[in-house]
Amino acid sequence: ERMELDTIFRLFSQTKPITGAAVMILYEEGHFVLTDPISQYLPEFADMHVYDDGKLEPAGDITIQHLLSHTSGLSYEFLPTPVGQLYRDAKLEPTGADSPYDSLAEWTEAVAGLPLVAHPGTDWNYSVGMDVLGRLVEVVSGKSFRTFLKERIFLPLGMLDTDFYVPEEKLSRFAANYSPTPDEKIIMVEDPGTSPYRVLPKVESGGGGLVGTAADYFRFAQMLANGGVYEGV
Repeated sequence: ERMELDTIFRLFSQTKPITGAAVMILYEEGHFVLTDPISQYLPEFADMHVYDDGKLEPAGDITIQHLLSHTSGLSYEFLPTPVGQLYRDAKLEPTGADSPYDSLAEWTEAVAGLPLVAHPGTDWNYSVGMDVLGRLVEVVSGKSFRTFLKERIFLPLGMLDTDFYVPEEKLSRFAANYSPTPDEKIIMVEDPGTSPYRVLPKVESGGGGLVGTAADYFRFAQMLANGGVYEGV
């Protein structure tokens, strides 16, 4: 099927700027400052350690700013490092209903139980930091991450096709997902008909979990370009 104006895509890491906006809404309302240690709000991050050549060293505080800028020392399961392997072993990739974690809270506690790849604030490492910030949004706002995004960003901006899953009535608009192969062919890696995005995930991933249309994302991007306002909202 050909692409249409209302085709729904996996936003993957374009979820991150939306999570960033949610965090900054709460910052602007005075709930925290960016230099606050994340452990003030998520106590599981109180005593972190850095993995260094097979040994664990005590780490300093991870701040909200570190998480926003990928300098927290957290990592990703797809990175080829010893800590990346620990993430894979812990099944941290938040894949829909298949996640072993029943909530973002449970998932975040699992992340906090693993070592860091670098001391906070010393090195840039692409990471699950934005997913952890989704949990910060929940703790500070008292709402689920999805509810907060809907109430404060998606509904006000008219982003009506942006969510953590694709409901039955919208599946006909959901794009197939293709990937190149080493021999320069293209294969389908995820069929909309059997996609994990057909159901609400147990872990609402602020780092890569959203789906939406190009038109929805344009409204979000234009709001940012306008300094925080789109069509009077």
